[in-house]
Amino acid sequence: MTKYSMFMSDKNIKKELGETEKMTRYSMFMCDNCNFIFENKDVVFYINDDLSEMTEEALGILSSRTMTGSKISGFVHTWYCIHCKDFVDEYDIVSNKTNLSIRKVEEIIKKLSKHDKVIFTTNLKSIYHRNCPKCGREIDAVWNFNKCPQCEKGNLRLINEYIYEIKEYDLN
Repeated sequence: MTKYSMFMSDKNIKKELGETEKMTRYSMFMCDNCNFIFENKDVVFYINDDLSEMTEEALGILSSRTMTGSKISGFVHTWYCIHCKDFVDEYDIVSNKTNLSIRKVEEIIKKLSKHDKVIFTTNLKSIYHRNCPKCGREIDAVWNFNKCPQCEKGNLRLINEYIYEIKEYDLN
């Protein structure tokens, strides 16, 4: 079976039979005072079968397929602590096809993660509130700040945004 993938802007293929869709988002914010830059993108993670390596990449057809086939996978969300002036990465585990407890899976992710400050969706007291693992204070999404979280003087401006709709077509 032949497959063809395309971005929303490509109008060459119109065949609708067997179509599947995935969407991914990318946004870049920059402070107009200190040039602080934050890139927000839909990121997935998945761990290989022997649980020794974790991959993080932008959501797309291939990463979605690999993620679905992985024993442990999910999404990575980035938050910001204005008190520590640092990013905090949240792992949202959506699939655990192992016999391991969720706490053991979290330990594996912490060990394999390239991020310094890590939290897990499974440990949240509320879906609306997250706390920094270093200082314990509440953290938020960068785009929710009225002022730049780094210098606290400038305004964050959206300077780039892409929403990709990736379609896959069966050409047979």
